[in-house]
Amino acid sequence: MIIMRLENIGKTYAAAGRRIIALRNVCMSVEAGECIAITGGSGSGKSTLMNIMGCLDVQSCGEYYLCEENIKCKNDREKSLIRSKTIGFVFQSFNLLPSLTALENVELALSYQGVGRRQRKERAREALYVVGMGDREGHRPYQLSGGQQQRVAIARAIAQDPSVILADEPTGNLDPATGGEIVSILSTLNRKGKTVVLITHDMRIAYKADRMISIKNGEMA
Repeated sequence: MIIMRLENIGKTYAAAGRRIIALRNVCMSVEAGECIAITGGSGSGKSTLMNIMGCLDVQSCGEYYLCEENIKCKNDREKSLIRSKTIGFVFQSFNLLPSLTALENVELALSYQGVGRRQRKERAREALYVVGMGDREGHRPYQLSGGQQQRVAIARAIAQDPSVILADEPTGNLDPATGGEIVSILSTLNRKGKTVVLITHDMRIAYKADRMISIKNGEMA
């Protein structure tokens, strides 16, 4: 089953009186349960593509279908609901709230879904256990290493049981050994049925995916 389909996607920005083309005629599809890597250098358009795939941004032209629904036809509230139910995000900078514990950071994502407090805590603990952080639930981000923070970020992404995990440079702030551990966790989640989309410039990571899609100057290379 195709879970994501992009048809002639284009994205144009206006900046300082200039028209900047970030994406042009991008066509691709992602099968449910697949692991793909989207590669490209800085400024190639790969992060813009991820934002569109994650319903964080809207294309200037073309059609994007997620779970067979045309996202362009959805309003902001509907897109927010789709994100919370379908997509788990993992970012390079972790995006954990410094004042919250690991458990509270994971719970926060579930609170947006309206999950009750007791169930929220149970699911957050289970997600932390899956990524090997069950014994760190009371620690705040500053008490954790970069790799541990990224594990918490992955736990936050999977706690809501999404169909798709979008990971934008998930190892970018980590040393190679720790980065390898994070990729291993994502690969395990993929083997368990999650669709994983990796945005990366690191070809060592990209080669671990089922297939690679290269973006250059806003176009598929």
